[in-house]
Amino acid sequence: MPTNQPPPRIPEPPEEYSVVYMQDLARALEIIISQQRNPGDSRVSSIHVTDDSTSSLILPTGKIKAETANLANLPTSPSGLSSGDLWNDSGTVKIAP
Repeated sequence: MPTNQPPPRIPEPPEEYSVVYMQDLARALEIIISQQRNPGDSRVSSIHVTDDSTSSLILPTGKIKAETANLANLPTSPSGLSSGDLWNDSGTVKIAP
């Protein structure tokens, strides 16, 4: 769970269950589920994207924090690309207009 917040402590069960205990337990579980669904920023030392049509890399924020990025099989011409797509111009990565 890559997040800056520590996971919540699950409350210890009392001898007899109470409404307050169940509310605390439900709140802690909701926080854990929320952190799992929304882990926050990821930090990696490298990222490797291949030409595998069965999988895709989704970046909703449009940001990658990495020391290296390997983009294999980039197109060698901007022809037919959408604005913002990357292409390889004789070893130089360029962005399609």
